[in-house]
Amino acid sequence: MRTIKTQYPLITEASILLEQDTAYEKLIHTMDAVRIVVSTETGKPAKYALFPDISIGDAPPDVGGAKMKQKSPRVKRHERLQKRIRGQGNLNLTSLMDIFTILVFFLLVSSSNPSKLPNADRIKLPTSVAQTEPKDTLVVMVTKQEVMVQDMKVATLGEVNALKSDLIPSLATELKYRASKTVAPLNEQGVPEREITILSDEKTPYSVIRKVMATCSQNDYAKISFAVIRGGKQ
Repeated sequence: MRTIKTQYPLITEASILLEQDTAYEKLIHTMDAVRIVVSTETGKPAKYALFPDISIGDAPPDVGGAKMKQKSPRVKRHERLQKRIRGQGNLNLTSLMDIFTILVFFLLVSSSNPSKLPNADRIKLPTSVAQTEPKDTLVVMVTKQEVMVQDMKVATLGEVNALKSDLIPSLATELKYRASKTVAPLNEQGVPEREITILSDEKTPYSVIRKVMATCSQNDYAKISFAVIRGGKQ
């Protein structure tokens, strides 16, 4: 990543494309590797930003799979975009996919203070090198069994996995209720944009995280942060 940064020093954005079964912890660790590099050239460890503005989205379908008899419109569109991008020769992957959302990391708790960690029987957060301090926001927790808003259960993981839609109706209902209690701040484009934090177990698949994020974004909670534990590779 450091070599790529030297080739594109002015670019701060990067896109991470995920398979549906990718574990949440792999996403966090990949984001760490894309965002920051640690150098010891001066004799002391020092962190340097690489591509801190990260977006995530779905990995392109396997267009070479033997089971695919006919290419879907999405696959055909993806192939056209690949040819166009190869001709441009740039680093921008945005046109390969529908970028889902910009993510903002923040530090939840220090691993040196176990008393403040969530109950390990319900949720084990991934570790990260993130340094940003926590904010007071609405919290959606994805445990090993269920999805909760603050401490109220809104769906089981079985129910979420069974949904054909990208949206979780019970979560949307609760978010709308919470949103009705306050006036949403407006972003630079004048669009309501509330902050929300996702606490998820490290083994949660991206398919579940994706539905939670989509539901949050569709209900004005578009500024999403991931909760992590300080303790990633320095």
